[in-house]
Amino acid sequence: MHTFRIKLQLNLYKAVMALTLFFIVFIEAGTIVTAQSQVFAGILSPVMRLLLPILIALLLGSSLLILFRCLDKMGKKGLWIYTGILFVILLVGFGVILSNFLPFSSTDAYNMQDMAMYLAKTGEKPISDTAPHASYFGMFSNNYFLTVIFAKFINMLSRAGITEVQFALLALSVAGMIIATIFLYLTGIRIGGLKGGAKILTLCVLNPIYYILPMWIYTCSFSIPFTAAVIYFGVRLLKEESWKDRVISAILFAVFGITGYYIRPTVMIPMIAFVFCYILDQLIGKKKIKESIQSFGIVLLIGIVVSHGISGLNQSYFETVSAQNYPITHWLMMASHGDGEHNKEDYAYTHQFRTKEEKTQATVDRMIKNYKSYSFSELMAFEQKKLMVSWCYADGGDLIEKISQDQKNTPLYTWILGSRFDLFREYCYGFRISNMAFLCLALWRLLKRKKEDILQVFWAVSILGGILFYCIWEIKSSYGMPFVMLFLLLGMAGIDESKEKLFQKRDEKYAYKCGWTELVLLVCVICICLVSGEQMRKSKIPVYQWSVHCINGTSAKKMEDVGKTVHINQKFEALHSFNRIGLIVSAGDRAKEFNDILQVQLTDEKGNRIYRGKIQADKVGEHGSVILKFPKVTPTKENKDYHLRIWNKKPHKGKLRVWYRKEFYMHSYKGKLEVDGRNHFENLYLQVYKETKEPWCDKKQMLVIAGIFLLWTAIVLVIIPKKRCNENVERGER
Repeated sequence: MHTFRIKLQLNLYKAVMALTLFFIVFIEAGTIVTAQSQVFAGILSPVMRLLLPILIALLLGSSLLILFRCLDKMGKKGLWIYTGILFVILLVGFGVILSNFLPFSSTDAYNMQDMAMYLAKTGEKPISDTAPHASYFGMFSNNYFLTVIFAKFINMLSRAGITEVQFALLALSVAGMIIATIFLYLTGIRIGGLKGGAKILTLCVLNPIYYILPMWIYTCSFSIPFTAAVIYFGVRLLKEESWKDRVISAILFAVFGITGYYIRPTVMIPMIAFVFCYILDQLIGKKKIKESIQSFGIVLLIGIVVSHGISGLNQSYFETVSAQNYPITHWLMMASHGDGEHNKEDYAYTHQFRTKEEKTQATVDRMIKNYKSYSFSELMAFEQKKLMVSWCYADGGDLIEKISQDQKNTPLYTWILGSRFDLFREYCYGFRISNMAFLCLALWRLLKRKKEDILQVFWAVSILGGILFYCIWEIKSSYGMPFVMLFLLLGMAGIDESKEKLFQKRDEKYAYKCGWTELVLLVCVICICLVSGEQMRKSKIPVYQWSVHCINGTSAKKMEDVGKTVHINQKFEALHSFNRIGLIVSAGDRAKEFNDILQVQLTDEKGNRIYRGKIQADKVGEHGSVILKFPKVTPTKENKDYHLRIWNKKPHKGKLRVWYRKEFYMHSYKGKLEVDGRNHFENLYLQVYKETKEPWCDKKQMLVIAGIFLLWTAIVLVIIPKKRCNENVERGER
């Protein structure tokens, strides 16, 4: 019987590893394809767009192998110093983010923060049907708990006299990422001592997504420390022998897991993976039945208590609207057709049913109908597209757009989120390609083993769970970001597996041949740097310097309360030079038929006219974007306020509507809006910026970028191998 259980465990283990490896190979290939098509598009040639991310991946991979080998030889004191340096680098990186960026949230993230501000200012509990965003929170219950946390945090800020709420929320998000890193570091120590902690911390510091993800002040980023805690305490439960430590780990596992679930349900995926791995251990009798019952009993009991408390807290704020919540089958339905992403028509479909039971039945029926309409090949093609969107955008895809609505607009913004963000994105893709390659190696080695490593199974099952979940759920590229830490953990195992084989001792003959190989590779890198650098230097791109930045019409709505006579006056502040103003205008068929016209005038604080023009209904496009162009305007400290006036000379015969931001307490820019003489607490959807055509980089910048790559390559391909070979010769090895 015992032999049968061992075979059953091994077969389950192999099946999970094989399936995970299949998906990781697909993600690796998809990431390379996405990098080639998305980054430096229109700037580099297709060949260079393919070679550059692969070059970065190879350099990163080689550097990590060298670093990990050095860490294996390092003493305890050296490891502590190295770890301290890494934490300093991490803190400096986050300090740079806090001092250079201040993103303003949109869509769901904005609704949460604005509602939190409303709750903090009014103390209303429960909210009324007329509260800001009441209809949003009627539909979606998944954001209740974090909204309540934000409200209490804003109350604390108010008592402390702190008014910079947006910056404080960003700092809170950064603190969450630091806590997640500490949990990962502790996990590394549990599985590999100080060396394991230093290795996983190295990957965290080098991971570019780590630094921009906190700028998305939403459940996805705030769930990461809870996911990291679940992983850490899960590892403790799998390996813990002491009864006392096992009880503490079980309690904290349940507290962080259930709390994280109410922030973002994907935290449950590593919890389910833990249960799977625990059962695997139980199959061959590694865990005593009594120990297992105790651990699961504690987790279950604490989980019920925490869940009851959080659910009660949520209801105390949102019980008046919670009956309107959409069922989870709505997202399953939305994920079953089209591109599997957000779909306004699906929301309208679900909204037409009154009760939750009717919504559930209708969405289930439609979901089944959608899946039945596919042939097998069509279903596979559909899932392939979903996998590409979910996992193959190493820069987070829509993540960059979500955080690009920045309020500081410092020079660094251009290189990370703005017009010249391609190099940063390329590094993101290079890191992911390298990480996925090590994942493939780790999984392949695990498949060949005759004995399982339960912790690596834990990482693999968690990753597989996330992949399978987004095969049936609504997708966005940013949604997979919390799983990055699992990629790092399993990737770390892949680096450890491969470094000894790569760094086998070389004799003098091989070292001599190796020198020729390295010389050829160095020449290839020089060619890539020179060709790509020249293409960057010669490419002209639009460069934007923002003063007011509202992105893509999100959180915006057209003015319906204006009559046939329109008079809009928007005041705004500009701190940078600008020569463009962007608006969103919608024109109905009747307005286009009779060519209704809006007059537009821009004046400065002193009343000097800067621009005068008009918006014609028949020239308004499908998406309604209207750009006003004029010579560059340079604000001064004494003259930085501007007035945009929009009106019609004669009554409109159709509907020609200007759009405004759906804002209540938090505003994306300083301004004041008047419509027909009435003050509005909203502002117009507005973009105020300077647009210029410039080379992607100048000659000096090109040389700096090329120099970094060449120096990096020289260290990896020449200096380190040469030193090693010389050491072998000194020892008398032939």
